Amino acid sequence: MNRIVKDPTFTLDFLDKISHNGGGLRWECIQNEEAKRMIVQEYHEYLYGQELVVLNHKTCEYLIERLTVDRLLSSSSETVNLFDYFGEIIFDTAVTVLYGETFARSQPDIYSSCRTFEAVIGTMMLDIPFKSFFLRSTIRQRNQFIERFLDLKPNDDMSKLILARIESMANLDDGRVFNEWDRAGQHALLLWAAIINTGSFACWALVDLLLHHDALEAVNHELNTTVKNLTSLYNKETLDELRILDSCIHETMRRISPSVTQRQAGQNVIVTCTDGTQIGIRKNDIVVYPSILKHFDSEIYDHPYEYHYDRFIKQQSKVLPLILFGMGSRMCPGRYWAINKIKLFLAIVLIKLDIQLLMDDDYKQKMRTRLNFQLSNLFTNLGPHEKDKHQFRIRYSMKK
Repeated sequence: MNRIVKDPTFTLDFLDKISHNGGGLRWECIQNEEAKRMIVQEYHEYLYGQELVVLNHKTCEYLIERLTVDRLLSSSSETVNLFDYFGEIIFDTAVTVLYGETFARSQPDIYSSCRTFEAVIGTMMLDIPFKSFFLRSTIRQRNQFIERFLDLKPNDDMSKLILARIESMANLDDGRVFNEWDRAGQHALLLWAAIINTGSFACWALVDLLLHHDALEAVNHELNTTVKNLTSLYNKETLDELRILDSCIHETMRRISPSVTQRQAGQNVIVTCTDGTQIGIRKNDIVVYPSILKHFDSEIYDHPYEYHYDRFIKQQSKVLPLILFGMGSRMCPGRYWAINKIKLFLAIVLIKLDIQLLMDDDYKQKMRTRLNFQLSNLFTNLGPHEKDKHQFRIRYSMKK
């Protein structure tokens, strides 16, 4: 697969269908070369370096404030569904950090709207005749989420990435490349991409910690010795020192990651494999490599179906090729913020809250062997199966 990723014959052009079918963008703006360069440049300018530190800082501040306010408004202890409660908090964090508190407050039910958008976007990718007729209800549900961004205006509490995106789409060729709906669709897809799996990854990582007491004790000890001040948790130096927590996160992501690496052939081509086998691939064929092939390979990971919280510390000398955010030069540009969001969330939750997982003992043992997650469609992992959702209730309270 590495050879295919590096081969210019193979492209990611098929992903344009997500923008067209999922976001409702016109082909004219999707295929505009100047617009493509602009988007890539903005990602590299505002998702790395010092701008990443700013995003981490805002993420940290919001999570601390949100968890504190929620506890002040409730009684001494609460019983909730882990994925519902924390999933919404992580989503609200992304909305507030990227689009600002002003926009977030004006959209009180945007979380449920985005969940509906997630549920229908896979159906929108289907190539069927008379789509506007047969899928009119699905299209309406998609559009209801996109419409939330039609009146989006620049605001001081927005991230630099969003401010730059608003300005560049308005100014590109005097505003003739992106129309009003294209701009709204771009913002809807950007938010969806920013949160598509981060919330479920974070919740599963917390579940793993609650299931494995040795891991939880090790992480709590690391937090107690490393984090001197919660408000400075976002600092790169502090986050880098949380090596055990980082290993736990990657171990959970290894166990549940639904990611696939995909490329589309731009012409007929013959690919020679490492063992000499030659495979003929036709123009427009899509090559798909599921990450699970490596993530559960016993030649790479010892006891791959077991949870080893320190796996990524003990085996540092051995290359562990996790495929979480794609491969090659087109890896997800927001991958560093995604990992930092999860790390900040787990650290703040474990420092501020006492949590008890109200799961049946038999089901706990089953989960320790293999997390029973739901791969709902081609794009998203939405958490546990509906029939098992009751197993993920927690009782939590503020630490004294």
